Amino acid sequence: MPAGNGTESLMIPAIRNLTITGHARTAGRIAIPDRAAPATPPQGNICTLSGPRRESEKQSIYAVKDVVSERLIKYIIPKTFALKGIPVRTVFLNGQYMAENEARVSIFDRGFLMADGVYEVTSVLDGKLLEYEGHTKRLVRSLNELDMARPKDFDALLDIHRELVRLNKVEQGSVYLQVTRGVADRDFAYPKDAAPTLVLFTQSKPLLDTPASRSGIKVIVIEDLRWGRRDIKTVQLLYPSMGKMMAKAAGCDDAWMVKDGFITEGTSNNAYIAKGSKIITRQLSNDILHGITRHSLLEYAREAQMQVEERPFTLQEAQAADEAFISSASTFVLPVVEIDGVPIGDGIPGTTAKRLRDIYIVESRKRAI
Repeated sequence: MPAGNGTESLMIPAIRNLTITGHARTAGRIAIPDRAAPATPPQGNICTLSGPRRESEKQSIYAVKDVVSERLIKYIIPKTFALKGIPVRTVFLNGQYMAENEARVSIFDRGFLMADGVYEVTSVLDGKLLEYEGHTKRLVRSLNELDMARPKDFDALLDIHRELVRLNKVEQGSVYLQVTRGVADRDFAYPKDAAPTLVLFTQSKPLLDTPASRSGIKVIVIEDLRWGRRDIKTVQLLYPSMGKMMAKAAGCDDAWMVKDGFITEGTSNNAYIAKGSKIITRQLSNDILHGITRHSLLEYAREAQMQVEERPFTLQEAQAADEAFISSASTFVLPVVEIDGVPIGDGIPGTTAKRLRDIYIVESRKRAI
């Protein structure tokens, strides 16, 4: 109940007169003394437990510490920030839901020091998850390829995804998941017994009616300088980020990468061209990410009696194509209307890309969970 001095109070039935005091609306965290430390009240706008400190009650106080903290982080703090017009998402970190401004990861986490981690992005449409099973299977593959253990909450991942979507009221957007090898002192040789770090958070953004889906995108072409295992979805994204910035500097939207004279893929998407009745895209290998959207899209294309050819194609072949487009979890299908300054076809989105986008959205909605 709100107290008269603008503080938050929570009554805990197990401990008479125990309250949480302090400026909870602005502090956003709870400070509770360590068991061995004296119960000295902290200074400033920090929440602290106050109430009887008799020896017989100390153990009970610490027993409810986690419950009180979780309720503050999960319910009180987000609501009070929302009342002030400050959006605060609930995130998931290592077994706990918490306000985003409360999440902390060690500076010795190997994801931070070595980019020793993998990730997945699952799209949300109509408040439901798209392609969840495919993303989970790829996550397992990435972990196995890097000899990385599954996080302890692996079996609860679907429930965690759904709970974050519910708590953050996501209708369109995505759930980002990241697993790192965990915390260990910096060393190139990675530990075998570290507990993996698990992070999930949501992002709300339009997926259906976007400017890019209506007008298409323009791409530049750059050399593919990424490491050799592009099939593993690691957090090593510096070069793709640089490629995206090169494209922005050139007045374009994205970059397609070239290896040995052939297009591999975009900075965060798979690449396609259409010529006549054929859809052409590079075959799966270590050279490209095994896109979940790509897998479904090619399945839907074949079901719609479209010809699919999985093989490499050159920049010149792409620029001479009737259409070009990309696919990814967060964009579905987007037409490419210009490659390295050369208009593709008529320089406007083509019918093949539009048809595939429509089919993908319809089918994904049917299978969403």
